[in-house]
Parts: sequence; structure tokens; C-alpha cells
Amino acid sequence: MSRFLEWREEKDVRPQDIRPALVSAYFEDLTNERAPHAVKQNLAAIQMFFDCLVTGQVAPFNQEQRVRGARYLIKKGKPPVLSIVEMRRLLDGIGTLSMLGSRNRASIGLTTYNFEFREWRDDITRSAYRRTRIPT
Repeated sequence: MSRFLEWREEKDVRPQDIRPALVSAYFEDLTNERAPHAVKQNLAAIQMFFDCLVTGQVAPFNQEQRVRGARYLIKKGKPPVLSIVEMRRLLDGIGTLSMLGSRNRASIGLTTYNFEFREWRDDITRSAYRRTRIPT
């Protein structure tokens, strides 16, 4: 939000003169500097700010309601899995002399174990399903 307000001051625009076209120009400038998800976050922050102004009856209506950011999709897939050697190196790199290090090492180890167990259980369930399926 502060970046937008600084940008507005550089352009010598009064708060009451802010219009959707001005906000769109700001986002075009921001798109050249930042990643798409950062631009979307900035847009959301500005929209929330102006929603608060409308709710508090400071502004008559939300100027930014009609401004849309670029489309940004996150592709879903399997998360990267560490090999046994990489996991051992990670756990060995965490010092256990302090309580914090011991806690972190235990937490990471337990999370990894639960993840691996869940994968194993799902594989067993899938293979049992394939064996019991009646061919058509």
C-alpha cells in the first residue's frame, strides 16, 4: 500500500482524484518490476484499503473495484521429494545441542515419516483396489 501512495505522490495526484485508470497505470508500471503474484497481492491490498474507506464513509464508492490484475495460475503437482541421502544430510545439518535444534529435527523427521507412510498406505490401497476390481 505504501508503494502505491508513494507512486501517487510522485504523480502529484490528490487522493480524491484517484480513478480506476490511474490504478491501472500503477499496475502496468508494477508489472514491469515485480512477479505476477506480487502484483496480485498489491492489487488486493489496494482494493481492501479502498473498501475500508467506503465502509468508514470516507469515500463515496470503491474506485478500484473494477481494476483487475493479470491472471496468475499456480500449477498443481507432486511436491519434490528428497532422497534418503538428501534427507540424512538435512537432518545431520541441524544441530541438536540446543532445544530449538532438537525440536526442529524431530519435527522434520516426523513430518517426513508421516508423508512417507501416507504414500506407502495409498500405494497399498491402490494395488488392493486393482486386484479386487472385477474385469468387465
